[in-house]
Amino acid sequence: MKTYGTNDKVKITTGYMIDQNSSAIDSVINHKLFEGLQKFYSGNVTYDEFLKKYQLSSQVVGPSISADILDHAYKAIIFSLIGIFLYILFRFRKWQFALGLSSHSRTMC
Repeated sequence: MKTYGTNDKVKITTGYMIDQNSSAIDSVINHKLFEGLQKFYSGNVTYDEFLKKYQLSSQVVGPSISADILDHAYKAIIFSLIGIFLYILFRFRKWQFALGLSSHSRTMC
C-alpha cells in the first residue's frame, strides 16, 4: 500500500488471485478490499458506496502485459549499456576502457 496524492488516498497493489482469468475475480477482489478497509471509514459505508465514492480506479495487469514490460526493460538495459560503451569509447579512445578492462595488469600482494 502506498500513499497516493493526499494522505487520505492510497494505491493498493496485490498479487491476490493473479493467476485467475475469470471476469468475476474483480468483484471478489473488490469485496475483499471493502472488507479489509471497512475499519477506516467514518460511519457505515455500503459496498455500493465504496465502489462509487471511495474506489477511484481499478486496473488488472495480465501476464502478457507483464511479459511485454519485461521485454522492453531488457531492451532498455541493452541499449543503455551500448550507449555507455560508445560514450567511453569516443571519450577515451580505447575500447578496453569501454569494456572496463585495464590496459596495465596489476597484481595484489
